[in-house]
Amino acid sequence: VQVAIEGFRQDQAGGARASTVTGELLLHEMASAVLGNTRAVRVWLPPGYREPGNEAVRYPVLYMHDGQNCFDAATSFAGEWRVDETATDLIQRGVIRPVIVVGIDNVGAARSDEYSPIELGSIRPGTGGKGDAYIRFLETEVMALVNREYRTLTGPENTFMGGSSLGGVITLHAAMSRPGLLGAILVESPSLWVGDGELKKRVLAHKEWPRRVFMAMGDKEYGTAARDGPLVEGAREVERSMREAGLGEDRLRFEIGVGAGHNEAAWAERLPGALGFLLAKE
Repeated sequence: VQVAIEGFRQDQAGGARASTVTGELLLHEMASAVLGNTRAVRVWLPPGYREPGNEAVRYPVLYMHDGQNCFDAATSFAGEWRVDETATDLIQRGVIRPVIVVGIDNVGAARSDEYSPIELGSIRPGTGGKGDAYIRFLETEVMALVNREYRTLTGPENTFMGGSSLGGVITLHAAMSRPGLLGAILVESPSLWVGDGELKKRVLAHKEWPRRVFMAMGDKEYGTAARDGPLVEGAREVERSMREAGLGEDRLRFEIGVGAGHNEAAWAERLPGALGFLLAKE
């Protein structure tokens, strides 16, 4: 087992890291009736949301898993995606539509259960299988909250989802199991090994995908050729399957990050291209 420690919280000044949030980020504590637990839901508002004269403007929404890693180094596990900084820059330069981004925190030990629709398999026996309940939580509780409290646009053309690792797994599953819910998905370093290959079989067999898909994998995800080679080849299999299902260059962006690992730094580096593709102004 190889473990890469990117930093220790106690090494930061005063024992805690300073917040790196750009823009307005609001927190909601959400007790879920569906899942029976409580977590933070982080809502980032785009530039201009509060400006006078914009009171009637409504916005599409991007839902991101592992919310504590999306916006703020102070709450992240091993670095942040820099969603707030990247989205701010792209919006201000007119590259993408202004968008609300919602980060749904994972709940520690429950993450593996909630982010997989099936048991993880021999690597982690006895975990996984609550993915459908998690998606029901997103639809009936998180999305309901966001649409009630914020000026959102609804429908698949305005509802997007993204995540990495097991967060990529649950994003793929949401797109497959809830057709018509999402108009675009962002899938970083998906754990295609889930279910001892069963998840990959389901993805390869699926033919109806959202209007736009961004998927990427690093070629140094785990730092060993024996593990990284099959991961990259599995991702390429998914790309070929999606192309055969009719996703041309205008609908699917696929990348292999040369030298990129399985971490937030790699996902943050690819994020400008991902958001630029998925949320580009028509």
